[in-house]
Amino acid sequence: MPAAGAGFAWTLSTPQATLFDDGGRQIATHYFSPNPAERGMMRATWQDSSDTSAAWAEASAPTSDPACVPGGAIPWLLLRVVGAKPASSAGATLAASTCVHRVNTNR
Repeated sequence: MPAAGAGFAWTLSTPQATLFDDGGRQIATHYFSPNPAERGMMRATWQDSSDTSAAWAEASAPTSDPACVPGGAIPWLLLRVVGAKPASSAGATLAASTCVHRVNTNR
Protein backbone atom coordinates (compact mmCIF):
# COMPACT_ATOMS: atom_id res chain seq x y z
CA MET A 1 0.00 0.00 0.00
CA PRO A 2 1.41 3.46 -0.89
CA ALA A 3 2.36 5.82 1.91
CA ALA A 4 -0.14 8.54 2.81
CA GLY A 5 0.16 11.44 0.39
CA ALA A 6 2.00 9.34 -2.20
CA GLY A 7 0.63 9.35 -5.71
CA PHE A 8 1.05 10.92 -9.08
CA ALA A 9 1.73 14.53 -9.97
CA TRP A 10 1.63 16.31 -13.31
CA THR A 11 4.33 18.67 -14.47
CA LEU A 12 3.61 21.08 -17.31
CA SER A 13 6.18 20.97 -20.08
CA THR A 14 5.94 23.45 -22.94
CA PRO A 15 8.16 24.31 -25.91
CA GLN A 16 10.73 27.06 -25.69
CA ALA A 17 12.28 29.06 -28.53
CA THR A 18 15.32 31.30 -28.55
CA LEU A 19 14.88 34.23 -30.93
CA PHE A 20 17.79 35.84 -32.81
CA ASP A 21 18.14 39.00 -34.87
CA ASP A 22 19.44 38.94 -38.46
CA GLY A 23 23.01 39.25 -37.15
CA GLY A 24 22.72 36.10 -35.03
CA ARG A 25 22.49 37.94 -31.68
CA GLN A 26 20.05 36.44 -29.16
CA ILE A 27 17.25 38.93 -28.50
CA ALA A 28 14.50 37.06 -26.63
CA THR A 29 13.19 33.76 -25.36
CA HIS A 30 9.63 32.60 -26.01
CA TYR A 31 7.96 30.04 -23.73
CA PHE A 32 4.82 29.51 -21.64
CA SER A 33 4.66 30.57 -17.99
CA PRO A 34 2.19 31.69 -15.30
CA ASN A 35 1.11 35.34 -15.73
CA PRO A 36 1.24 37.09 -12.34
CA ALA A 37 -1.29 39.70 -13.55
CA GLU A 38 -3.86 36.92 -14.02
CA ARG A 39 -3.25 34.92 -10.81
CA GLY A 40 -0.96 32.45 -12.56
CA MET A 41 -2.91 31.81 -15.79
CA MET A 42 -0.56 30.03 -18.22
CA ARG A 43 0.19 32.31 -21.17
CA ALA A 44 2.62 32.64 -24.04
CA THR A 45 5.59 34.58 -22.68
CA TRP A 46 8.43 36.57 -24.24
CA GLN A 47 11.45 37.66 -22.20
CA ASP A 48 14.02 40.13 -23.52
CA SER A 49 17.56 38.73 -23.42
CA SER A 50 19.26 42.02 -22.54
CA ASP A 51 16.99 43.70 -19.98
CA THR A 52 14.83 40.71 -18.78
CA SER A 53 11.56 42.61 -19.31
CA ALA A 54 8.72 40.24 -20.15
CA ALA A 55 5.27 40.21 -21.69
CA TRP A 56 2.48 37.63 -21.39
CA ALA A 57 -0.07 37.46 -24.20
CA GLU A 58 -3.30 35.71 -25.13
CA ALA A 59 -3.97 34.45 -28.61
CA SER A 60 -6.60 35.77 -30.94
CA ALA A 61 -7.66 34.35 -34.28
CA PRO A 62 -4.91 33.58 -36.81
CA THR A 63 -4.15 36.56 -39.05
CA SER A 64 -2.53 34.71 -41.94
CA ASP A 65 -2.98 35.96 -45.46
CA PRO A 66 -2.67 32.92 -47.76
CA ALA A 67 -1.00 35.14 -50.38
CA CYS A 68 1.84 35.92 -47.92
CA VAL A 69 2.31 32.72 -45.94
CA PRO A 70 4.07 29.86 -47.74
CA GLY A 71 2.45 26.43 -47.68
CA GLY A 72 3.54 24.41 -44.66
CA ALA A 73 4.42 27.49 -42.58
CA ILE A 74 2.95 28.06 -39.12
CA PRO A 75 -0.05 30.48 -39.37
CA TRP A 76 0.54 34.10 -38.47
CA LEU A 77 -1.06 35.12 -35.19
CA LEU A 78 -1.85 38.38 -33.38
CA LEU A 79 -1.61 38.13 -29.59
CA ARG A 80 -2.84 40.75 -27.09
CA VAL A 81 -0.53 41.48 -24.13
CA VAL A 82 -2.32 40.77 -20.83
CA GLY A 83 0.60 41.16 -18.41
CA ALA A 84 4.11 42.60 -18.29
CA LYS A 85 7.19 42.68 -16.08
CA PRO A 86 9.49 45.71 -16.10
CA ALA A 87 13.19 45.31 -16.81
CA SER A 88 15.58 44.31 -14.04
CA SER A 89 18.08 46.80 -15.46
CA ALA A 90 17.90 49.96 -17.53
CA GLY A 91 15.40 49.59 -20.34
CA ALA A 92 11.94 48.11 -20.69
CA THR A 93 11.91 46.56 -24.11
CA LEU A 94 8.86 44.32 -23.68
CA ALA A 95 7.08 45.85 -20.68
CA ALA A 96 5.43 48.56 -22.80
CA SER A 97 4.20 46.14 -25.49
CA THR A 98 0.49 45.97 -26.27
CA CYS A 99 0.57 43.10 -28.78
CA VAL A 100 2.83 40.48 -30.34
CA HIS A 101 2.40 39.61 -34.00
CA ARG A 102 3.85 36.25 -35.05
CA VAL A 103 4.87 36.50 -38.71
CA ASN A 104 7.48 35.01 -41.09
CA THR A 105 6.97 31.51 -39.78
CA ASN A 106 8.74 29.35 -42.36
CA ARG A 107 9.89 26.02 -41.01
